[in-house]
Amino acid sequence: YIKTKRSFDICYTIEENAHKKGEVQLLIADIQPSTVSRQ
Repeated sequence: YIKTKRSFDICYTIEENAHKKGEVQLLIADIQPSTVSRQ
């Protein structure tokens, strides 16, 4: 979806980076084509 530049929905959680203390990272759980049509 990303390479084709189509809209997509993403599910993620925000977590503390275990290797770089004090920094946060987004842990992606799922990516799917967008269900909402944008014009």
